[in-house]
Amino acid sequence: MNGTALSLESYVAIHWAWLTLLAAQILVGTVFVVATVVATARGDEGLTILKNSPLATLSAFGADSRALVGGTETLGAMDRRARFLRAQMVGGELVVYREQ
Repeated sequence: MNGTALSLESYVAIHWAWLTLLAAQILVGTVFVVATVVATARGDEGLTILKNSPLATLSAFGADSRALVGGTETLGAMDRRARFLRAQMVGGELVVYREQ
């Protein structure tokens, strides 16, 4: 364009497709967090919080411990298997064994 500019005018182009994508991500994230809070508060066996359980740490130490304790599928199953287990530090290494 040719001519004389009398004043500056800002022009903002909004691409709504990108804003829609961000809004969808926020919505999905919010739904996920709310669903996790509800399921955990309800006390479903499969969603038990393991962060305070020493069994989760014990099952992560190695293949031998994991074979005795089992995986971290549910806290109840781990508790049942761990009733007959003992752990002891031997020479700077944690040894897990089954009580006789």
